[in-house]
Amino acid sequence: MRKMLIKPDAIELNNLQLLIKKSTHKVLILWALDCANDLLMLFENEYKADLRPRIAIEKGYLWASGTIKMPEAKKAILEAHQSATEHQDNLVACALARAIGQGISTIHVRTHAIGIVIYGVTAFLRQKPTIDPNEIIKERVEWFYQKLLYWENHVSDYRMWAPFLLKEEN
Repeated sequence: MRKMLIKPDAIELNNLQLLIKKSTHKVLILWALDCANDLLMLFENEYKADLRPRIAIEKGYLWASGTIKMPEAKKAILEAHQSATEHQDNLVACALARAIGQGISTIHVRTHAIGIVIYGVTAFLRQKPTIDPNEIIKERVEWFYQKLLYWENHVSDYRMWAPFLLKEEN
């Protein structure tokens, strides 16, 4: 099940979408990896033995450092999505695994960056169905926004880039 409870064109995402569009690929990679790590903790609370989302994150870091090639990273990303498909009975875990897969897909295509937000917010909405959804959306979108601002200001702190990413943008 891939039902999203918030759509990419939702007005609540406008500021975040603008920041994503102006961010460099390197910033988006670090942001997505950071957010995915936070979401992974929640996923592993339910499915500690399912390592596919964790491996996708690890492969994302390895690709960004130039240690592995894209096909190996993409295989791990697809396996994180397969994890989501297999956990459809747990709507929160399913959305978390999908968020991680979409987030790590940012290494391949920067337009996938919004996916971690869409599915991440969906996971939180499903986790707290009795709380006002507008409150959850506002809080979680702000969390993603602040993390992206952090990486906008700290991208130069990360020193493990693959040579092709160093040339791509500064």
